[in-house]
Amino acid sequence: MRDEIEFIDLMNNEILKDYEKSFKKVLKRVKKELMIKKKLGLSVTLCDNNYIQDLNKTYRKKDTPTDVLSFALEDDKDKELIEKIRNFSRVREIGDIVISYEKAMEQAKEYNHSLEREMCFLFVHGVLHLLGYDHINKTDEDIMFGLQKKILNDLKIVR
Repeated sequence: MRDEIEFIDLMNNEILKDYEKSFKKVLKRVKKELMIKKKLGLSVTLCDNNYIQDLNKTYRKKDTPTDVLSFALEDDKDKELIEKIRNFSRVREIGDIVISYEKAMEQAKEYNHSLEREMCFLFVHGVLHLLGYDHINKTDEDIMFGLQKKILNDLKIVR
């Protein structure tokens, strides 16, 4: 049973194709870590800073570019979302992720790691948001960021 990821490249330069295989591996590893066996559906959009800034302003009231935005189809604050997904019988559409390629390049340089590591970090971050994780308080941040690190390290995406 394969997951369904729609890839949308608003940069029109086919950069996203370089990451499709990596993103599929990341999603597979997230599902294994969270014990999700059902098929998931989501979209990943690659854009520039202007596009993501417009989204950030519209939906978060922050007039600045950001690295990744997630738009979950379900916003289940009581942490039962993972359990609901585990018991779902068809493709479970979980939402949309938007990644600023420009911001990813800046951050890869800033953190002194590869662009692949940064893109996969942003993708796993977005997926975890779609699955109900957040980092509003320190406890939730430790859980979410710990999962991100474990998943990327397990996949050996460390360059």
